[in-house]
Amino acid sequence: MPPLFVLGIESKFNTNGYMLLDMPEGNPITAERFSEFRSSFDYYQNTKTYEDIERKKIRLALDKETKPLILTEGDTDVDYLQTALKLFKRDDLLSSIDIEWIGGTRNGQQFFTGDKSLNNAGEFLRANPEFLKNRRVLLLYDSDTNKPNSNEENLWIRTLLKNDHNKIAKKGIENLLPESLFDSSDRRFYSKIEKTGDYGQVTIASDFNKRAFCNYICKERYDIEDFKGFSDAIHIINDFFNNTK
Repeated sequence: MPPLFVLGIESKFNTNGYMLLDMPEGNPITAERFSEFRSSFDYYQNTKTYEDIERKKIRLALDKETKPLILTEGDTDVDYLQTALKLFKRDDLLSSIDIEWIGGTRNGQQFFTGDKSLNNAGEFLRANPEFLKNRRVLLLYDSDTNKPNSNEENLWIRTLLKNDHNKIAKKGIENLLPESLFDSSDRRFYSKIEKTGDYGQVTIASDFNKRAFCNYICKERYDIEDFKGFSDAIHIINDFFNNTK
């Protein structure tokens, strides 16, 4: 018997409003038997909903403007890139290109972040090239993704170079910053999380507040010395802009 049929019956009539029998034995069937399928189906539905939201956001972004668009993995990426352009006096690029992150926020939680969301955006744009007729798009990946660079007419793929001198922040756009900025004893950005296991064992982990750190670097410090590792990123943006004229 199809799992969706059983789950649909339960949803319509509740558990006491119907009886299903497994023939020819006549054994009762409950939706509990398909609980694993329900979890998988719910996950699929949620994923599909998020994908629809993501595609709608891409459509709106491409419809509302004609300026070249750079899409990043995370929301802090936008702040770092814009700050680097300001510090290096590249107002020409700031005013001529839109930089946005691929994700969104719902109930205080971020979704559609990271390289997988950029991959989905790329697949969507390749399948719907009409959205690229009036606006060139650059998908900008962090160095840890190892995404190969490519040019596909109005769709560009670029990956930031890895900063081998930063052995602490090994991934994300934070890798481009000097290692000296990262201090795990700084409670403004690092917090201790204590977890108790099933047998009473206690483990302590450290959590990094990327948003607080980003605000500090981009707004409070605002120091060009911190952004010397962004020279390649600026070169990528400049190259992208010059090829959209």
